[in-house]
Amino acid sequence: MLQKQPPLLQTEVAANTIPINMKNGKPMNAIKILSILMCLSTFICCKKSNDQQHDNRKTYLTKLTNINGTTIFNYNPENKLASITFTATDGTITTQTYSDFNAAGLPTKSTIVQAGETTTKEMEYDGQNRLVKITVREADAIYKTSVYSYTSNSMEYSNYSSSGSLWGRFVYTFDVKGNVSGYTVYNSSNVLTERITCNAYDDKKSLKEFYYHEDTRPFMSFNNNNLSEMQSVSGGTETYTHTYTHEYNQDGYPTKRTLRIMPTEFETTVTYEYTKR
Repeated sequence: MLQKQPPLLQTEVAANTIPINMKNGKPMNAIKILSILMCLSTFICCKKSNDQQHDNRKTYLTKLTNINGTTIFNYNPENKLASITFTATDGTITTQTYSDFNAAGLPTKSTIVQAGETTTKEMEYDGQNRLVKITVREADAIYKTSVYSYTSNSMEYSNYSSSGSLWGRFVYTFDVKGNVSGYTVYNSSNVLTERITCNAYDDKKSLKEFYYHEDTRPFMSFNNNNLSEMQSVSGGTETYTHTYTHEYNQDGYPTKRTLRIMPTEFETTVTYEYTKR
């Protein structure tokens, strides 16, 4: 009859589970080995934690390419947008440089150089840092003026010549999320010429955050527009459907937008590049 073996003591358990030090053929001290294992475990956990650490760098738009040409966005050491350089497909280069800013960091003056000619922009804002006026000057003489006004769910801006004549007027309406739900276009006679309805938006990040107010086209909403319809009111009754398909990077920013217009079947793309700082 086999004798029942007594349970192992803690020291015997350690001796039976800890490997042998092959240098001298004797078991290593259990406490010493446990200390090594604990240090190794701590090192692995710390390394894993560092590898999974969130990237706190901010994303900046650096390049935009479309059918008209390529736009490069340049930033100063403080990561503020310093200038925008546009190279058209015909080789013409236009550079806009920002020089003066208000307390909120919004530009109040910029200089535009194109084909050796220089114009300046002067921007004014209201108490909510909304753009209310842009004055464009050529050789210190006013070339045109844009005036902006707002309601709780709309924004209107009008362009005027140096003499004060109306060049055109645009009225944008917004939904509760701040997306543009539609806009209307008026000519120099203040006659309605186009009506655009925006029908769908996605939940990804928008390019709007990369532009100063005076460079943000109003239909660039917080989320990206996926579908809109444009109707010609004067000169015809055609209705065109614009379908936008977006591709995004892992951070949710668009890297490519494909526009298809029906029924003309016209298609064009825009690509975007970014950096992190």
